[in-house]
Amino acid sequence: MGKIDWYQDEHSITIILYYENIVKESIQYSLNDRNLQIQFFDSSDNSSQSIPLILSSHVETPDLSLDNFKITTTSKTVEFKFRKVSPGFWHTLEEQSEKTFESKHKGRIPNDKFSDKYFETELKEENDVAPEEKFLKLLQEIYSGGDDNTKRAMIKSFTTSSGQVLSTNWEDMKDD
Repeated sequence: MGKIDWYQDEHSITIILYYENIVKESIQYSLNDRNLQIQFFDSSDNSSQSIPLILSSHVETPDLSLDNFKITTTSKTVEFKFRKVSPGFWHTLEEQSEKTFESKHKGRIPNDKFSDKYFETELKEENDVAPEEKFLKLLQEIYSGGDDNTKRAMIKSFTTSSGQVLSTNWEDMKDD
């Protein structure tokens, strides 16, 4: 499993792949118009991975001699940096159409920290959720579905115990 991040400035777009077992020598890419295809070999399961992206705008044709393209690799990341044809900021990494919007953006989470300059896509199955995430989701469901006394009890028990106890029973908590 891996994920894709991207960020931009006015003149360039950077796409980062986070995969732990990429064989560096196997990294290949092709760019045709706005269609970017990234391929690599994953040594953890001996499989070839392919990531197709339809960029939301045009980038210059990669040419290392023109200094308009750069690939940087580490043991866990591969970073592709392209120069934009037209300066400016993109709202999304990939093109959006009504037909493919739902399927392409399933799991995409905008990060308000960087506004529309930064998006993160986690490539994982819905059933491949970490136990911590399941637990936090359960707590959110209990809190949002609870009445005022339940919410009060949860907040008071959590704060008075320095995060060690969580109660939903206001009768037990109101005198503490």
